[in-house]
Amino acid sequence: MTTELRSLAVACSLALTVPWTSGPEASIPIAAHQPSALGISCASTAAENPLPTIVGPITGKRPVWLADGSAGAWRGPEKPVKTLWVFSRESARNVRIQGQLLGGVGRTSFRRGLNEPITDALVITDPAAISVIPSGATQEIMRSYAFVPSYIFYPSRGCWELTIQFNSEETRIVLPIR
Repeated sequence: MTTELRSLAVACSLALTVPWTSGPEASIPIAAHQPSALGISCASTAAENPLPTIVGPITGKRPVWLADGSAGAWRGPEKPVKTLWVFSRESARNVRIQGQLLGGVGRTSFRRGLNEPITDALVITDPAAISVIPSGATQEIMRSYAFVPSYIFYPSRGCWELTIQFNSEETRIVLPIR
């Protein structure tokens, strides 16, 4: 392995253990390492299953998760991935999401709906106000969670890090896009 690739692998590994900016449980669980398009290891954020009858396994940790509609498959730079964001209503407000390629220079783009403009960040002031109601969601679930669909454009395969800022906190979700 060349020194440059070794440096990229170390940088990728270090970036994946970025702690939350607050709270006693400081890090996001990381799943098994998977090779990225760059040939370096991509430790993706672990999936959780807090709503098994509604959306199944979702990637992330309270208070924000996502369901990737492509199962990590890249279909091209012009073909967005339909994504369902799941936010805990108790803490996620004033949300800003941006994405970058770990070990590279790529950036994601977002679209809230099919007829909406493509932007470099997904900004959601109040997820509860624009939440959809998934099939099978009870009133209790809807009081606890907001479900916001969007589209993410990944310009290439690779190890992608989504940075989610909300209120005064920040968390990250890492996904391998193959």
